[in-house]
Amino acid sequence: MTIMTTEEKTYSMQVRLFGKFEITDGETLLTKDSIRSDMVTKLFAYLLSHNRMGCTIQELTDVFWPEEKSENPAGALKNLMYRLRKILNESWPGVNMLITGRGSYHWNTDIPVTIDVHEMEELIQQARDTEDESDKVMYLRQAVDLYRGKVLSDYSNEYWVMSMQAYSHSQYLQAVKALCALLEKRSMFSIMEEICLKAIDQDQLDEDLHGWLMRAYIGQNKQGLAQQHYQDTVKIIYDNLGVEPSEDLRKIYDDAMRQMHSQEADLDVVQSRLKESNDEHVGAFMCEYGVFKKIYELEARRVDRMGLSIFLSLITMDVDQKPKLHQTELEVQSAAMDQMQGVLLNCLRSGDLVTRYSSNQFLVMLQGCNYENAKRVMGRVDEHYSNMHRHVHAGIEYSFKEMEL
Repeated sequence: MTIMTTEEKTYSMQVRLFGKFEITDGETLLTKDSIRSDMVTKLFAYLLSHNRMGCTIQELTDVFWPEEKSENPAGALKNLMYRLRKILNESWPGVNMLITGRGSYHWNTDIPVTIDVHEMEELIQQARDTEDESDKVMYLRQAVDLYRGKVLSDYSNEYWVMSMQAYSHSQYLQAVKALCALLEKRSMFSIMEEICLKAIDQDQLDEDLHGWLMRAYIGQNKQGLAQQHYQDTVKIIYDNLGVEPSEDLRKIYDDAMRQMHSQEADLDVVQSRLKESNDEHVGAFMCEYGVFKKIYELEARRVDRMGLSIFLSLITMDVDQKPKLHQTELEVQSAAMDQMQGVLLNCLRSGDLVTRYSSNQFLVMLQGCNYENAKRVMGRVDEHYSNMHRHVHAGIEYSFKEMEL
C-alpha cells in the first residue's frame, strides 16, 4: 500500500469509535465538537465503520433518511458529503480521504487507517487462532484495552449504532472472560482484578464478571473484599433485575468464606469474628436472600421442636403514581426500596430479619409474634414509611402469615 503524502507529509489515521468519536493523524484531532454537526459526524462515522466495503448512495439514504423523511435524500446526502469534505480539507489540506465511486462513497485506500472497533475484532480473532497461551493473553489484553465504552455513545438512539454496540459489547465481554480464565490459570490475579473492575464499570449486570472479580480477590487472599463485593452485587442484581444471584456466584462466595476461616483459631477468636462489626447496632438484621433462606430452615426446625410462633411478611413497593419528569420509574422504585430498608431496620426488633426478595419486594421474619402482634408491627411500618416519605411516588402493600413447617 502506498501511504498518502502531501508536501512530504505522511498521513496515517487512527479512528476511535468506542465512546466518543475521534479521528487523528497523531497531530491534528477531529471530534464531534470540532465538526459541530451531528449529521456530518454520523455520516463520517458510518463511512469509516464500513470502510472495508464502501457504501452505496442508496444504502446511505436509507440509513439517514428512512421512510422518506427528506423530499430529496440524494441531494441531502450530496450536501452532507460536501460539508464533510470541506471540514476534512480544513484539517488536512490537499488530502482526499473520501472517494466518490459509481453510485457509492468509500475511504481512500491509499491512506492507512486504524479503527479501534475493527482492531479489537482482529486481535480477538488472532487470540482464537493461536495455540500459544502467552500469545492469547497478549492479544486479548490488547483487545480489551481498546474498549472505552459503547460504540458512538453520543448516538445510541440510531438503530445502526445500536447494532454495532450490541455486537462489539458482546465481543468485549467474551474477550474479558476468556482472558480472565487464562490469567487465573497463570495466577495473575492483580491484572485479572484490574480488568474485571474496568469491565464491571462497563456492564455491572453481568454476573460472570462479578464472579471473576471475586476469584481475583480470593487469589490475592482478599477474601474480605470478595465477601463485600458479593453483598454489593446481590443488591445491584436485586435492584435492577429483581432476581437472586446465581448458584455459581454463591459457590464462589462460599469458597471465600471457607478460606477466611481455614486456619485454626481458639474460641475467643472465633467468637470475636462471629460478633457484628457494630456492637451498638439495634433494630432488625439485614441479610441477603441465601442467608435468609438458611435461617428460615433453621427457624422452621425450632418452631417444630419448641412450638415457637414466627410470622413472615412480604412487603411490595408499588410505584403507582406518576414520577417527576427528571425521574424514571426504576429510579423512583430504587429510592423507595432504599428508604423502606431504612424504615424496616429502625422499626423492627433486633431479632427480626429482613432481606430483599426482588427488585421491589422485602421479606421480613418476625420472631416470637402472634397474629395480632404481627399485624400491629406491619401497621407501624406502614405508618412510619407513609409519614416520613410522603414525597416519594411509591406506596406499599404487605401481607403476612405464620411460618409453615
